[in-house]
Amino acid sequence: MALAIIPAALAVRPSPALAVNAVVPLDPWPSAPQMTATAGDLAGTFAISDNVDRLLVVLVCSNDSGGSSGQTFAASYGGRPLTQAILQNSNRRQTWMGYLKEVDIAARSGDAVTVTITGVHTEAVACIASYSSVDQATPLAGAGGVWLNSKNNDPIGGPLPVAAGGYGIYGWSGEDGTTRVSDTESYDVHSNVNNPGTFNYGVASRSLAAGTTDPSVTWTSNNLVSVSFITLNPSTTYPVPATTGISPSSRSTGDAAFTLTVSGANFVSGVSVARLDGINKTTTYISSTQLTADISAADLAAPGNKVVTVFTAGGGESNAQVLSVRAVPAISWADPAGIVYGTALGDGQLCASSSVPGTFTYSPAAGAMLPAGDGQTLHVDFAPDDTTSYAPATRNVTINVSKASLVITAGSITKGYGTALDPAPAGFVATGLVNGDTVHSVTLASAGAGAEATVDGSPYAIVPAAAAGNGLGNYSITYVNGTLTVSKAVTTVTLQSSASTSGKGGSATLTASIADRWATGIVTFYDGDAIIGSSVLIDGTVTFTASALSSGSHSIAAVYGGDANHDRAASTAIDLTMEKAAGPGWALIAALAAAGIFALL
Repeated sequence: MALAIIPAALAVRPSPALAVNAVVPLDPWPSAPQMTATAGDLAGTFAISDNVDRLLVVLVCSNDSGGSSGQTFAASYGGRPLTQAILQNSNRRQTWMGYLKEVDIAARSGDAVTVTITGVHTEAVACIASYSSVDQATPLAGAGGVWLNSKNNDPIGGPLPVAAGGYGIYGWSGEDGTTRVSDTESYDVHSNVNNPGTFNYGVASRSLAAGTTDPSVTWTSNNLVSVSFITLNPSTTYPVPATTGISPSSRSTGDAAFTLTVSGANFVSGVSVARLDGINKTTTYISSTQLTADISAADLAAPGNKVVTVFTAGGGESNAQVLSVRAVPAISWADPAGIVYGTALGDGQLCASSSVPGTFTYSPAAGAMLPAGDGQTLHVDFAPDDTTSYAPATRNVTINVSKASLVITAGSITKGYGTALDPAPAGFVATGLVNGDTVHSVTLASAGAGAEATVDGSPYAIVPAAAAGNGLGNYSITYVNGTLTVSKAVTTVTLQSSASTSGKGGSATLTASIADRWATGIVTFYDGDAIIGSSVLIDGTVTFTASALSSGSHSIAAVYGGDANHDRAASTAIDLTMEKAAGPGWALIAALAAAGIFALL
């Protein structure tokens, strides 16, 4: 036994659209038999297309040793045997045809055909085809074959009346040199295998016109040939179709064209057609339980319930399904006026309306705050109360949201002259924040931050910039300067004296110094409340010689009068003692006394 592989193109093919009273093969006859055997029994399987309506198998063999009683032909599909149509017996060769009707095979679509030929033979072959629109009641008629002697040309078949037209198929088997020649009947040969000296077999078919009574075949042969012939008549009656549902079951006015799926039973390929309000629609046959129909946009132009049925010529029209075409209610909603960031959405913006009662659902919802920016979308979904007559609707509008105003104001601080100070401690105040937004830092800068900033130059501006925080992109920010005031430096005067005690008429050198060498001005020296002199500061230091101080104790202090950048300051007083010196007369008397001269006086 050899098993030929069916090309993929023959395995699954969609059913073509057929006219009523037409018979067309769904599968082309294979160019070579699907199964052959040269000795022993032939047994195996081969596949057919999906969604077939009828199935036909042709088996031929030759050179059996026991005549018709020695051969057994069988074929089954999905476990169900094919009904024997024609068994043409001769002394040593046979052809056999078997078929199944739609009701027998519809539920087993895609199963394999199992074929067996048992007996003693030298050649056997199996071919298969499937057909649509074949009469279920009496699809077959037969004619006996004849023996053809060498070089004779004799017609085979007839009279075979074909009342309504149909399809004629015959199979043949013979011995060496047997050929079929051309004839006016124009049969299409689907397989024709010649093995000179051994065996010849094949299958041919053609469409038969209504009223054909002698579908003939012409042969020449050097030996014997056996032929079987059947006609497949078109069906004119079918079961009444039924519908169980459609998908989708609703659409809206203005929708685009779409494909409607119709489910049910008893649909016939090429015959059943879907209807919308009684008008046939372009229909695609899927299976005996499913069709699809092309619904155009024009079919959805007006609201209302559309009736969907399936019509089968020779069977009738099915029960109805309802395709609901609902009107889309108009929504009135103009683009709302612009708002400022921080304004919560409310009735002023979310104000869609419709003449049809229903519920509006907005996105964003009432109470939401939109970020700043133009052309932002507001969306509404409208659910009409009357869902039978009206479909849900939506609408979008746009709104502009301007930035809110934000007096980030820098604080004010004071520093002493000669001190460098980062203005950051001045801080800032932000006013106008909404929606939980924050300012967590601001850059503060001032020309008065350095130690060289003067009192006369103050106050200096503290300039805020570069605010950072949350949500600040929604604001138009205005920065307001703070002030940095420079106060006079607090000075310290240190007073030193060259001596703490001096004789009468002596002098003391006083040195006053100030820590800031840039201080300028006058240092005045006091003896108690009396001014004893003054001098000009040079590099923060002044030296003064106190002279002609009376004998006794003195409290000396230095007082700095200050300048533009330094405060007035006084030193701590220091004590200075001036002693009385001995006069020359007393010294002479003492000397004279010592010398005894004093007594002379």
